Amino acid sequence: MAVSVVGVERVDKLVAVIGGAACIPLSFIYPPLFHMRAAATSRYERIRDGVLVALGCVVCVYVTQGAVSRWGASDPPHDFCDAV
Repeated sequence: MAVSVVGVERVDKLVAVIGGAACIPLSFIYPPLFHMRAAATSRYERIRDGVLVALGCVVCVYVTQGAVSRWGASDPPHDFCDAV
């Protein structure tokens, strides 16, 4: 709740942080992790699932760090009248 009150001016950056911290694990980390624990029978499947989990962790950290580092940067105002 406090994050949404503070981040109301920068909704795009708030969504980027939430996407990096919550959606990437849901998409890239948890499915191969569950498959590795529940259904992987061969060594190849376990290695493949482990590589996907590791890659998902790297992507999660990279995207979240990028979103957090851009949080304080001010964006130039959009002036659509000058584009004509």
